[in-house]
Amino acid sequence: YVIDAGYVKQRQYNPSTGMYSLDVVKIS
Repeated sequence: YVIDAGYVKQRQYNPSTGMYSLDVVKIS
């Protein structure tokens, strides 16, 4: 979901920990 203009929070899976993490990704 969009938080700010040009930014989006992306749910990414971390196989090393076996958990998901929310990362703020800059989109153009």
